[in-house]
Order: sequence, then structure tokens, then C-alpha cells
Amino acid sequence: MEEEVKRRGRPAKDARRSETREKFDRSRRVPMGGPDLKLEVHDKDEDYVYRWFNDKGSRIQKAKAASYEFVNDSGHVGSGAEDRNSDVGSGVSQIVGTKEDGSALRAHLMRIPRELYEEDQVAKQAPIDEMEDQLFSGGMQENPNLGRGDSYVPSEGRKRRVSVGK
Repeated sequence: MEEEVKRRGRPAKDARRSETREKFDRSRRVPMGGPDLKLEVHDKDEDYVYRWFNDKGSRIQKAKAASYEFVNDSGHVGSGAEDRNSDVGSGVSQIVGTKEDGSALRAHLMRIPRELYEEDQVAKQAPIDEMEDQLFSGGMQENPNLGRGDSYVPSEGRKRRVSVGK
């Protein structure tokens, strides 16, 4: 039977990392002096899209009408959310500023099913696509209600420029 050879000195870097990860839950730990993202949302349900809504005007009522719902578990939010959520029994919220009257401006965490969110995005993109098609085909001269019809458009139409990320 062979004996395990013990080496002197510090263990290999990979061995130390695995020991540390086993000892601490690294996914939730934020080191001191590290980034402190108070509005960051953790442990999201992939079937939903999350968004912060400021309680200004009728934004919350519009969000509810658009099928957004309040998130009630403060475990989803970055550091300090539990301390600042003073609305007992309601959804997760944080003070993010002041209103014109000097009272606290509160942001509420809400979510919408991903399927509904994607339908909304398609509906918002449709008029933009229509305007771009008119713009790049030279049809804006025929339908000036879509934009500035008096601008110069070459006879072959405009070409779309695709920007490449750096």
C-alpha cells in the first residue's frame, strides 16, 4: 500500500478555492468594499421579467393594468432592501429619492410573465419597423405622415447601416 506524500508549504491554488467555496456560499456573499447594488434583483424566476416602478403619478396603476404584479419576497433584492421596506404587508419597495412636495419617492419591484412582456415588445416594435421600412425604401416621400417627407432620398433608396459591436 502506498503512503500519501505530504508536501510542505501552502496547498495548490485550486485546492484552496474549492475548500473556500464549500465553506461559504459564494453566490450570495458580497465582500466589504465591493459593489453595493441596492436595486439588484437576485434569484429571478426565469418565467418573469422584473422591473422597478417609481410611485409617481399613475405609474403603479398603469403597471397593474398592464398585468404587472408586486414582488412580495424581499429576498430577491440587493443589500438593505429589508431595512428600507417600511410598507408592511405590501410588495418590495425602496426609497429612491424625493417627490416635488418633499415626501419620499418609492420604487416598487414588480414583475410580469415573460410571455406577456415579449408580446408587448413586439407590439411596441411594429410601428418602428414600419417607419424604418418606409424610410429605407424611400417611401417617406409618398407618405409624409410617417416623418419628414421633404428630405432627400436617392432613387435607389437608403441603405441600412449595421453597426458592429466593438
